[in-house]
Amino acid sequence: FVTTLPQAKNVNISCVGRTFDRYLSYAEVQQPARVDELVISTEDLTELADDLLSSSLDTSDGEASLSLISNVASVLGTTPKSVNGTEVEKTPEELAAETALIDNLFAATLSAASLVGTGTSAAATTQVLSTVSTLSAN
Repeated sequence: FVTTLPQAKNVNISCVGRTFDRYLSYAEVQQPARVDELVISTEDLTELADDLLSSSLDTSDGEASLSLISNVASVLGTTPKSVNGTEVEKTPEELAAETALIDNLFAATLSAASLVGTGTSAAATTQVLSTVSTLSAN
């Protein structure tokens, strides 16, 4: 599954895996995992998001698609680029790619919301409103 972790320095998580047999006995393993900051260009993020969204929307699972869209939207514009502490302006190409990604995420949000039926799902409605708010801020 995909999740968005809170932004913090030196975040560590433990992954726990359990395998059950038919008698509900299980084996468990724990593995620590270090979480590093995502470093990806807007162009690469757009390509990755397009592939993931296309696959997700093809399954007709609107709730999974809304969750994916929310996760992609959460990494947009989170941290300005800086060099030696000086903020670096985005190039016209980066701005165009980010705008295209936001447009695609808006369209995907509407498609996924129509699959779920936000009139009957408070969770989906909340997800849509949160995502639209995040995208609008960018």
